Amino acid sequence: MVTAHFDADSGERWVTVARAGPVILVGDELMGIMAAGPFPAEEWPWSRFDVTNRGCDPGDEWKGCRLVINARDRTVIYVIGGRHDQYTHLACWPD
Repeated sequence: MVTAHFDADSGERWVTVARAGPVILVGDELMGIMAAGPFPAEEWPWSRFDVTNRGCDPGDEWKGCRLVINARDRTVIYVIGGRHDQYTHLACWPD
């Protein structure tokens, strides 16, 4: 579970990962935001697509691309495996 945090006094934003499972569903909204990048690092410093890995195909629903979540407490990496249903993508820990 990823939680976004915002400190109104300082304006600082960060995320924490309470737990990370080996398989997650990534909503179309997040996929769309990340796929539309580049986006301002100050707004989304904790997540990005890594399209440099072999087997990554941005033209095929981002299948094979890595989703990297750099949380304050840990970094979690998933590989997009394709569509789960009409609203979500399946992502798994890399081997």
